[in-house]
Amino acid sequence: MGTHRTSQLVVALTLVFASMGAATWAQNANQTATEFYLAYRVVFDKTKSVDDLRPWHSKAVQAKMDATSKEDSAMTFEMVKMLGAVTNLKVVKETKTAAGVALSVEALDADKEKTTGEVFLIREGNAWKLERERWSS
Repeated sequence: MGTHRTSQLVVALTLVFASMGAATWAQNANQTATEFYLAYRVVFDKTKSVDDLRPWHSKAVQAKMDATSKEDSAMTFEMVKMLGAVTNLKVVKETKTAAGVALSVEALDADKEKTTGEVFLIREGNAWKLERERWSS
C-alpha cells in the first residue's frame, strides 16, 4: 500500500470513526485486519483511559486488564502510551496465522527513528481483536 493511499485510508478511518462509537467500530465484521488495526491506532493515540481500549482487545487481554489493580493499570497505561507513541504508521504485510493474522508494521518512534513491529490479531465472533503488539528499533 503506497504512502499516499495509507494516508488517505487513515484520514477516511478517522472521519468514519468520528461519526461512530468506538465499540461499534471495534466490532465491524467487514473490516480487514489492517483496517481494524489502523482504526485502533486512532483510538489509542487519542484516548486518555485504558477503558476506551477494552473493546479492541481480546477476551484474554481484557481478563489480564481486570486482574490488574487500578493503580497498576493506570501506571502501565501511561508507560504503554509513552512507548507506543509512533507516527507515519504503515502496515507493510498481512500474514494469516493459525490463530488469526500477524501484521508487519513500521513507523517512526518519538525520536523520529524507524521502528518496526508485529501486531497479532485474532477473530472473536465476527470481530477482530488485538492480542498483542511487539515493537523494536
